[in-house]
Amino acid sequence: MDSLATNVQNWVELGKKILSRVGTLKGINQIETESAPYAFDKLYYEIEDLTLVEIKKYVSCLNLAQGESGDLSLKSDICNFLGLTRTLFYDSKLATISYMRKNNKLPIKVKPTTQQHTESKAIPPHEEKSKPLLDRMVLQAKVQEWDEKAQRICRSIHLLKPDPFEKEDATAAFAFEQLYYNISNLSDANIRKYINRLNLGQGTTGDLTFKSLVNEFIVLTKVLFAEGQRLSTINYMKRNGVLPERPRKVPPRPNPQPRPVPEPRRESHPQPHPQPRREPTYKYKARNLWSRFNSSVEDICVWFFKNAVVVAEILSKAASVIVGVICAINALVGCVNDGFFAFIFYLFLGFFIWGFVKRFLIDNGLLFNIIRIPFYIIGYLFYNAYVLLAVIALLIGVILYNVNDWSFQSNKPSIVNTTSTPTRYRCTAKSSLNVRTGPTRSSRVIGRIKRNEIIEVYDFSNGFAEIRYNNSPAYVSSQYITKLD
Repeated sequence: MDSLATNVQNWVELGKKILSRVGTLKGINQIETESAPYAFDKLYYEIEDLTLVEIKKYVSCLNLAQGESGDLSLKSDICNFLGLTRTLFYDSKLATISYMRKNNKLPIKVKPTTQQHTESKAIPPHEEKSKPLLDRMVLQAKVQEWDEKAQRICRSIHLLKPDPFEKEDATAAFAFEQLYYNISNLSDANIRKYINRLNLGQGTTGDLTFKSLVNEFIVLTKVLFAEGQRLSTINYMKRNGVLPERPRKVPPRPNPQPRPVPEPRRESHPQPHPQPRREPTYKYKARNLWSRFNSSVEDICVWFFKNAVVVAEILSKAASVIVGVICAINALVGCVNDGFFAFIFYLFLGFFIWGFVKRFLIDNGLLFNIIRIPFYIIGYLFYNAYVLLAVIALLIGVILYNVNDWSFQSNKPSIVNTTSTPTRYRCTAKSSLNVRTGPTRSSRVIGRIKRNEIIEVYDFSNGFAEIRYNNSPAYVSSQYITKLD
């Protein structure tokens, strides 16, 4: 504990010494949010609200800045300050912050009362003057408007569709609930984080009215809960009882069970009453296999509907690039085969074709819609398990219907009694008679017999006559043959 107190005291004193001289390092970085004064201001005054990643980022920025400084004393102080920062806030941030809060060691940023003359240097963001507070009437009107817009968003919160791969606390709906119901408990850094997350989430919805409503809510949130205005707004809302409260979910009340009527006791043999056994009011219903299969099919449908636009945009842009590359290759081949003038001709022709494809197919959205249609068709095929099974059954029926040699007969070759004496018959069909491989109408046709042609029949089966066709057993219909006298 003594080492923690010593390190905290040295860290605070080094910060006070660096504070007056850190402005000399401003010109090292071009971006203001990556400058040394900005990084030091975050580490010294806002260390409580920073995450470990942000602390490491600002430590690295300040370390690079002091490495290019020519002031050896300032460089030594910054090195010691950064070393203590790593020791105190990398592995034991919670313990250090708790100790600094308990002993009032957290640095407090004091706003300057008088404007001091400085050399021609731009004022960094952490030294800018705070904006004046809102008037009472203006504050009342803006708080009322903010609450009305938030309630309208609550009624349409389902439009903020979450990404299935995101965590629950990383969605736009969660960010809106934090900004509306938990605004009084959020820090400035968390308010900015949830505003950015809500701003990104409302960009995925297609309802322009809802998107405009969310944008207006974000603008009012930035105005009412800015760094200097936040406490005044929250105090006003608490004082007037307009601070939003999260609605409580009341569980359904179970049906009261009738009280059992006790039986009258006998004086001679008194017996205790048995207590009725109470059944649990809630029964867990496990999901069966069909429900899981149906949910999986619906998830596939949602994926196709959700990614149809993205994939169509990527493929349409890729088509433009592919057409351009093909035209360029064609021009180079023409240059090699036919010379420079052919190269110029093919180059202009390819540029014309590429412009036509880009103007009339890609920019107008025709190719985009053509690519998107198959995704929607596949999505509707996976609408639910019933639709998918119906489509599969339909496909199986079409396949079986188009198979010509499908038969339920045995695949074993039929045994022909070669010892039986054949009988001569005449074909009486109008033009010709089909010769089949089996004694069924669904058997494959292997030939034809003309009218009045004489054939030898060996046996009859299922309305078909067994004959020899090309020295192999075959069958013809017995309705169209007549026995010779």
